[in-house]
Parts: sequence; structure tokens; C-alpha cells
Amino acid sequence: MRFDLVDLRLFLLVAERGSITHGAELAGLALASASARIKGMEERLGAPLLERRRRGVVPTAAGQALLHHARAVQNQIEAMTGDLAAYATGLRARVRLMANTAATAELLREILPAFLVAHPGIDIELDERPSHEIAQAVASGAADLGIAATWAGLAHLEQKPFFIDRLVVIAARNRPGLEGRTVNLTELLGESFVGLSTGHALQEHIARQAARLGGRCAPAAHGRC
Repeated sequence: MRFDLVDLRLFLLVAERGSITHGAELAGLALASASARIKGMEERLGAPLLERRRRGVVPTAAGQALLHHARAVQNQIEAMTGDLAAYATGLRARVRLMANTAATAELLREILPAFLVAHPGIDIELDERPSHEIAQAVASGAADLGIAATWAGLAHLEQKPFFIDRLVVIAARNRPGLEGRTVNLTELLGESFVGLSTGHALQEHIARQAARLGGRCAPAAHGRC
């Protein structure tokens, strides 16, 4: 049993006006065509949808059930049309945003809700990914925007600073040689670190930098490197 959208709209107009003639006029159909469509709907259903009376027509029990669903479908179509029209006129947009773990957990948690409230016509589709995957996704068009670390190979992409996230070493207050000065990674390569979990994008970046500088920094079972 299949009813197309023209059938449903016609039946809705006929039932609301109580007249096949008036319903056909509003639907832009000839009376003969409208009558044939309604008859076809009744044949496919196997039950009458309208009760013919002297002053018009009224829905049968089956017609009342169809009327309920036809109204729901019509409302959905109107809502869909409104949404699509907003996109077509530039009043609504969907942005595919990819961000690394640091940005998602620490930065966007506060920034994004305020942005969405201020710009109700923009939908943000947020996806958390490692920085190198974000660079690839933006380059291929799989994402519109990305928030990634600068080490992720962004030279071929347009870049704008979003946030400076500095890495620091936490050590005992009385540890010799660390008091009141900036420390380079090369000075600490011989030390044992409590790092992030295996496979974490930031931990992998630190390990690569350590290897490039001639040291070694790889997480072990208990997060040491």
C-alpha cells in the first residue's frame, strides 16, 4: 500500500473542506483527477476513506486514521522546507569541526556553548581526532575546520592561532638546576618521566621530539618514559 505526497495532500484538503470539489481546487487538480486519486487510495487500502453525504464528505474511521498521519507528514514537509530554505538563503550553516583532545576537553567546553547561543543559525558537528588526522581531514575536505597542534604538518593549510598550550615539567621544588629558569627538553632526556598513556597523540609527539634530539622517551606499562 503506497500513497504519494500528492495523494496525502489532496486527502488532507478534501477532509478539512468536507468537499472533493473544494479540495481538488486547492490542490490544483481537476475534479475527475482528484476523484480518481481518492478512489485509487481506497482500492489500495481496501476500505472506504470518505463517506459521501448530501452536503459533502466526511472521513470514515479509516479516513480519520489517515488524516492523522497525513497531517503529521505535512507538518514534517513544512519543517523540512523551512530548514532547507534557511540553508539556501545563507541563514543556516553546518560546520564540520575536528579538534584534538586538549582543545575538546579544555577549550571548546567553555567556548562552544557560548558561540552556539550567539549564532543560532550555525550548527557545529564536532569530532575529536588526533592532530595529524585533523590535518589530513581538512586537506581532503572531510572537515571544514580543525584545531590541531602545529607539529601535525599544517604547512599546506591556511592557519590562524587559536590558543598557546605550553608544556611544562613538574618537579620537586628543591630539585637542583631547575630553579627559576626555562628548561629545554634536551636537558631532561636522561630523566625518567611520568607520561601519558600509550598511543596518546601528545605523548607520541613528545617521543618523536625526544628521538629527533637524540634521546629516548617512550611510555612503559605504568606510564613512565
